Amino acid sequence: MKNLRFKDFFWNSDLTCTGGYDVIIQYLNDGKRTCKEVEDFLKARASIEEKYAKDLLGLSKKVCGHNEMNTLKRSLDVFKLQTEHVSLSHLQLAQSMREEAKKLEEFKGKAKRLQEKD
Repeated sequence: MKNLRFKDFFWNSDLTCTGGYDVIIQYLNDGKRTCKEVEDFLKARASIEEKYAKDLLGLSKKVCGHNEMNTLKRSLDVFKLQTEHVSLSHLQLAQSMREEAKKLEEFKGKAKRLQEKD
């Protein structure tokens, strides 16, 4: 049997064949499942990013090179400051991912309401 493409399911001499309908339903179900998987992935990644950001922020607050002076002291201060900035970037990324997951959730809800409406 040859591999059929999506469009091939709609051209059948058997008028009682539901192949086209079945394919559309399968595509819709696959899309719904993929949407849920992406939403879950974004939420999990956001949680990981947030934990990492909090750990980095805690690290940036630790004493490092307290007894040093001059250029090494300034270098360590900048290093800690950069660690704090990276932490804030990861927090922003986590927030952005949560917002995208929320948009997906709203999209799924809207699609479900439209489906129930018909």
